[in-house]
Amino acid sequence: MTLFNYAFPVCLVLFCGLDFFLAHAEQRAAMARKWPLHGGLSVAGQFVSFLIPITGIAAANTSVTLGYGLGQYIRPLGWPVEFLVWALALTLSVYCLHFGLHRYRLFWAFHRIHHCDEEMEASTAIRHHPLEDITSILTISALAFVLSPSLSVLLATFVLTMLVDLFNHSRIEVPDRLSTALEWVIVKPRIHRVHHSPLAIQTDSNYGGTFTIWDRLFGTYRCGKAAGMGLDHEGLAGRNSRDFDTLLIEPFKFLWRGRKSAKSQSTEPI
Repeated sequence: MTLFNYAFPVCLVLFCGLDFFLAHAEQRAAMARKWPLHGGLSVAGQFVSFLIPITGIAAANTSVTLGYGLGQYIRPLGWPVEFLVWALALTLSVYCLHFGLHRYRLFWAFHRIHHCDEEMEASTAIRHHPLEDITSILTISALAFVLSPSLSVLLATFVLTMLVDLFNHSRIEVPDRLSTALEWVIVKPRIHRVHHSPLAIQTDSNYGGTFTIWDRLFGTYRCGKAAGMGLDHEGLAGRNSRDFDTLLIEPFKFLWRGRKSAKSQSTEPI
């Protein structure tokens, strides 16, 4: 993962720099103020990931050593086939995980930190609560154990998903003809902005992070114009959406409020 560890910050800086260039003058100061916040959340997430004694690479290597994993049957078919199988399996798993992050209150409590950014740009891609990263690590590791992909396939898919993730959170717009063609394959910024809308019917759509195929297949694909950005109806607007301490603690307050609400409803007279 050394190559990926170097490639990610370089690509992040490049996308953020391009976003800064594309932004209006009055937006640039606000963007620059968010970068330390998003960087801090990312560093905290990396620290938490070090506490999890498993990674995708370790899981794949363990599977190969034990003689498990479907990779031993897939690799003889050639690198392109192995890459395609792993890329489809990985993006489907991420789609299902993302769906769960929105559907279940326990997961949504942490995932909403990503959604409360009031202006989406490339650095929003690393805006996650540190504890949310645990779900991603465990999901990818479990899948890697089952499919035991080769190291080159793992790195190639991680780079692909990284680039698309930075792209679909960015301000980059592409010409209409190319845009229409791209939307049949990958998730574009315009499509992902719909997912970041505060309107529930839009937020609960476009769960795919890399390919649009899964949303189209499962009926969660939605195009059009996003009805705003952020989570103003959940008390995470303005200053609350930009304060590091608030964002770290808010998920636990959210769960506590839900617990108190459920308890009060259960004790109401019938």
